[in-house]
Amino acid sequence: MQFDNVYFWTDTIKDWKRLLKLDKYKEVIISSLQELTDRKMIRVYGFVIMPNHLHIVWEMNEPNGKEIGTPPGPTQVSTNTRATQF
Repeated sequence: MQFDNVYFWTDTIKDWKRLLKLDKYKEVIISSLQELTDRKMIRVYGFVIMPNHLHIVWEMNEPNGKEIGTPPGPTQVSTNTRATQF
């Protein structure tokens, strides 16, 4: 991903497990997006959180250490990710 470009981002949970079914887990994602927006690291144009995946239209303004190409650490959940540049 390049900075200051708008992307449509899809992220799915491994094996399509429905880990985001409960609102408390959706709130973690929403609060994380809000924090990054408040810090002006990203701009979110829209998002949808489904029980087993999410879609975001956004742009990254600054690196946050979790960019594509960063290998997952021991505590990160394995996901399938795809970003399409507009």
